[in-house]
Amino acid sequence: MLKPYAKDGNTLDENCRYKRDGLFRIGPKGQHVKFSDLDEALAYMRKNNVNHWRRPSATSGAPGVVVAVRWA
Repeated sequence: MLKPYAKDGNTLDENCRYKRDGLFRIGPKGQHVKFSDLDEALAYMRKNNVNHWRRPSATSGAPGVVVAVRWA
């Protein structure tokens, strides 16, 4: 299954669940669509050509939006 990768090498995976509610947030800042299932989130991204997702920062742990630079 193809997955998106950000410039820093991170991908959308289980670690990207939002800590407060356990959901994935897909889409640009302020336009997120929420998903409880990783496969559904990935399918939505592929179907709708969405390349943004929220994931925790490697340094602070605070969630931030990243953009896919490649799919592999």
